[in-house]
Amino acid sequence: MSEQTETDERILCDYCGENPADQKHTYLLPGARINPDSAAFGRDDCSWCSDHEAFSCQPCRSRMRTRHPDVEGYGKCSTFFFERMPHLFRAGER
Repeated sequence: MSEQTETDERILCDYCGENPADQKHTYLLPGARINPDSAAFGRDDCSWCSDHEAFSCQPCRSRMRTRHPDVEGYGKCSTFFFERMPHLFRAGER
């Protein structure tokens, strides 16, 4: 059995499916703090909450011309960077 490299273990970009993701984007439902269907319901700090998440790579963000891609039906919440939090990008953690 061959050893896996860091790239092999990383979550791939949701947009191209080929490149390792270097950013994790989180999204919340509309009215998240007062919406009982949201993970942020009743919370003061919702920066770590997520109702939806997407992973992206630099080439895809460049093609889309955005730092935080839009997702229909959700509002943007937070962006996490691989360089700062690599544990959020492990393929088995998703």
